[in-house]
Amino acid sequence: MANTAKNVSELKTASVEQLSKDVAALKSDIANIAGTLRDFGQESASVAAIETKKRAAALKEDALGKVDSLQTTADQLAVQAKETVQERPATALLVAAAVGMAFGLMTARR
Repeated sequence: MANTAKNVSELKTASVEQLSKDVAALKSDIANIAGTLRDFGQESASVAAIETKKRAAALKEDALGKVDSLQTTADQLAVQAKETVQERPATALLVAAAVGMAFGLMTARR
C-alpha cells in the first residue's frame, strides 16, 4: 500500500510539473501570436497610409486639371463677353440694366 501511495504521489508531482510546462509553453505561444498580430497590424496601417497618400495625390492632380479647365473656360467667356459688349454696346447696356432690375426686385424687402 505504501508503494501505491508513493506512485500516486509521484504521478501527481509529474502531472503538476507537466501542467506547469504546458502553461509556460502556452504563455510563450500567446506572446508570439500577439507579436505577430501587432506586426501585421502595423504593416496593414503602413499599407493603408501609403494607399491613402496615393489616392490623395491622384485626387489633387485631377482637381488641378479641372481648375485649369475651368480657368480656360472662364477666360474664353470673358473674352467673348468683352467682344460682345464692344460689338453691341447698347444691347449690353440694356441686358445689364434688366439683370440689375431683376436682381433688385428679387432682393428687395417688402
